[in-house]
Amino acid sequence: MNKLTAKLNQSTIENLLSIIVILNSFDCYATLWGVRHQFIVEINPINKMLLDKNPIFFVIFKLFTALLLIISFIIPNKKTYYLRFYGGILLIVSLSFVTILHLRWIRLYIF
Repeated sequence: MNKLTAKLNQSTIENLLSIIVILNSFDCYATLWGVRHQFIVEINPINKMLLDKNPIFFVIFKLFTALLLIISFIIPNKKTYYLRFYGGILLIVSLSFVTILHLRWIRLYIF
């Protein structure tokens, strides 16, 4: 892999990571806001337990998982590029689905 290809590949991973961070941040905020105002209930059992204990635990958990993801994406490794790339695409698809669900209840309850 030449330097230009490696730079493009790392740039692609960084772009994926940026999208993931934005979607994950929106998910965290929308979930907190929706649960607090009783528009939604959290269905993920881990997140529900954390929210029931203290919303700060939920935010810390979301930040911790995002930090682990960032670390795993930033470490350049030719052998894991495709795993990181397709894993990132899968995560973006999943978070996009969650974002659509959030936008749906926001539209129903707010507007």
